[in-house]
Amino acid sequence: MSTSTYKSNWQSLNTLQGYFPNSFVGGQRNSGITSKCFYAAMQSELLVILRQHFGKQGRVYPEWTLKLRCNERDWFPVPALTYISYERLDSNWMLDEFCPIAPDLIVEIVGKDQKLDRIVEKVDDYLESGVTRVCLVNPYSQSITISVHNQATQTFIGEMIIENQIFANLNLTAKNIFEQAGFS
Repeated sequence: MSTSTYKSNWQSLNTLQGYFPNSFVGGQRNSGITSKCFYAAMQSELLVILRQHFGKQGRVYPEWTLKLRCNERDWFPVPALTYISYERLDSNWMLDEFCPIAPDLIVEIVGKDQKLDRIVEKVDDYLESGVTRVCLVNPYSQSITISVHNQATQTFIGEMIIENQIFANLNLTAKNIFEQAGFS
């Protein structure tokens, strides 16, 4: 990733604080936290929204372990939500295995103890591993940040309509999503 893209991501993500769930790198466990109420509320609401939007186009699964390569090492992150289109992973594929390809979309929900440098590093790792889009949802700042490889990072707050190709025609705002999840 270029330095300017990294700085752009860093600057765009500076409002985020939180913690990601567990992942595995080179067979080693990177500790995160267990689900808490904010995480569970956001995950369940986003699962409903994404399944309604993508239901016939692909898979939307919570906490499906991915099998990726990052920095020449195997990496097994466990994002809050994963979307993969049937164009990329056939609708007939159904094996009890790790996700075999980099998804179209990863959703991570941050918690209040996450360090900014770790957030940026994980977003960069996802994008460098071939994930198309990473969506960071921060219930503390009530923001939604979308990162796409080699594109400017977008952060949505309040009444801003989430305008990103993958969320086209949803007419959702960050405020709508947080309210639906029980945040006022």
